[in-house]
Amino acid sequence: MNMKKEIRLISIIVTYYPDKDLLIKNIQSIINYVDEILIWENTLLNDRPQYRYVSDSKVSYHGEEENSITHALNYAWKYAVENKYDYLLTMDQDSVWENFDGFLQQTIYNTSCPSGIWGPNLNTYGDTSTCFSEVRYLINSGMLQSVDTINKVGGWREDFRIDAFDIEYCYHAKELGIKCYRVGGYKLEHTLGNPSVKRVFGKQLHLLNYSPSRLYEIYRNHIIVIRKYKETKDLKRNFLRFWMNNHLVTVILGENNKWKKLCAICRGVFSGLTSPISR
Repeated sequence: MNMKKEIRLISIIVTYYPDKDLLIKNIQSIINYVDEILIWENTLLNDRPQYRYVSDSKVSYHGEEENSITHALNYAWKYAVENKYDYLLTMDQDSVWENFDGFLQQTIYNTSCPSGIWGPNLNTYGDTSTCFSEVRYLINSGMLQSVDTINKVGGWREDFRIDAFDIEYCYHAKELGIKCYRVGGYKLEHTLGNPSVKRVFGKQLHLLNYSPSRLYEIYRNHIIVIRKYKETKDLKRNFLRFWMNNHLVTVILGENNKWKKLCAICRGVFSGLTSPISR
C-alpha cells in the first residue's frame, strides 16, 4: 500500500520591536497552513517579553543576545533539518499574506511546479495570473523553498547582517543552477522602512527613514553583490537610480540626522568597494 508522504512546512519570522497589530495579522495569515512558526527576536533581551503578542502551540520564541537576520535564517534552516521539515518559509515582521493557502497549492502541492525558490507579488493588485515568472532574485519575506534547496545553497551569508542578503542568496543559488520564480496571482503586503511623506519646495518626498547602521549595510552589501556576481546589470541600474540618486536626495532634503546617515552611506560605499567578495 502506497502512503502519500505528508509535507511538513515551517516558517520563521524575524522581529525587532514589532508593531502588535501588524505582527498578529502576519501570523494569522499563515498559521493555519504551517506546522510550526519560529519567532526570532532581535529586540533587546530585556524588552522581548512585552513583544510576545501571540501564544499558540505552533508558535515558539527564539533568539540570542546579539543577532542578525541571516544568523536567524541559518538557525531556522538547521532547526528544519534536525526536525525533518520539508520546506521553509521566511518572513519579515511587517508583511501580511493575502492568499497564502492558494500560493501553497500552486507551489509545494503542485506536481507541475518548477523546482527552485518561489515568492509572491509584493503590494500588487489586479494580477490574477498564476504563472511562474523567472526572476533574478526575490526578497526574504514570503520566500518559500525546500530544505534540500537550502542545503545545496549552503544557507545565508552571515556577514550580510540586515540587507541584500536575500539578493546575494538568490544570485548564489543561480550560480548553482537553482532558479527563482515569482508566482503571479498571490500577494504579500510588505512595508519598506519607516515611511513618511514630507513636502519640500512644493513637492512631496517619500522618506524611508532608515537608521545609519541600516544604510551602511544597504550600500555595502549591494556593492559587494554587484562586484561578485555576473548578470547584475539590472541590479546595478536600480541601485544607481534609486539608492545613489533618489534616496540620497531624500536624505539630504527631508530626513533627520542626515549627517550621520550620509557618513554611514560613504562608509558603506567604501567598504563595499574594498571588502572581500568571497562567500
